[in-house]
Parts: sequence; C-alpha cells; structure tokens
Amino acid sequence: MDYLDHVSPKVCLTPYEEGITSLEIESRIWEEDTDDYLIIGRGLGYIFENPFDDDILDDLLDMVSSDTYALHGVLTKTEKGREVLESAVTIVYIHTLKLKEEYRGKGIGLKTMKFVVDQFACGLNLILLHPAPLGMCVGEEGRDIAIKKLEEHWSKIGFQRLGTSNVYYLF
Repeated sequence: MDYLDHVSPKVCLTPYEEGITSLEIESRIWEEDTDDYLIIGRGLGYIFENPFDDDILDDLLDMVSSDTYALHGVLTKTEKGREVLESAVTIVYIHTLKLKEEYRGKGIGLKTMKFVVDQFACGLNLILLHPAPLGMCVGEEGRDIAIKKLEEHWSKIGFQRLGTSNVYYLF
C-alpha cells in the first residue's frame, strides 16, 4: 500500500494561557478495511500570539516549559535569529512529531509537517521546528551526519537551520 496517498493530517488547537495556544498534530491514514482513520503519529507544539516584546515572549516561553524558554535563548543569540524573531507576528513552535516506526522513511512526516506549515504559512508567521535532541540518538561521531540529514530532510519543505542550533525555522 502506498501510505502517502492515504495520509490525512489533522491539527487541533486548544487555548493554553493568554497569548498561547496548544497545538496537537495527528498523522493519520485512511483504512478502507475499517472505514476509519488509523493514527500513525502525533506531534505537539504551541502557538505564541503577538510576541512583539522580548520580555513578554520570554515570560510566555518560560510559562510553557524549560525547553521553550531555552529556545528563546537560541533565537536571541544570533543576528539572524533576532531578525526573524522581530519580524514575526505569530510564532508556531513544533517540538515533537513522532511516527510509529513502521511508517517512518516513507515521506509521511514531511507530508504531515507540510500540512501544518500550510495552515500557518500566511502572514508574518514564524514556524519553528525542534527535532529530537541528537545527543540522545547518536554518538558524537554520528552527530554531524545526523545534522546534515536533518538539514536535507526539513529543507525539502522550506525549513532552514538556525545557525548551529538544533532549531529549524520557516518564515
């Protein structure tokens, strides 16, 4: 079966705090046998509305988790990060997208992420993607190879790596 033809991603938004919306992503395929969708992957993230003020954004990111707070440091460290951050009206931050193992390597993750990007690509939205921490998956030797693969993979739908960080952005 060509799963890619049967992928039907779904995005669910839930208010979290003032200025923050929780983002849930489902990667699903249609199963004709059961006449229903099978969830084959899930993703999570947040949407930060109107992050104009650095202090406000800092507080919002800190409110969500230490990971999103650390993201602010990554964004403000580089000139490109500050430039992109200052231009954004809305920040969409996706910190997790995980598919069941048997569905990986078939383009389903890219198709799911492309769907999410298309939902938020209008206007001055900054979409941030933070793939799994590489240190957990590969040794130091394989880290550079893994980073190169990630860059090639996510660039297929327009993401660029932010400096030397593990954060990818689309603006």
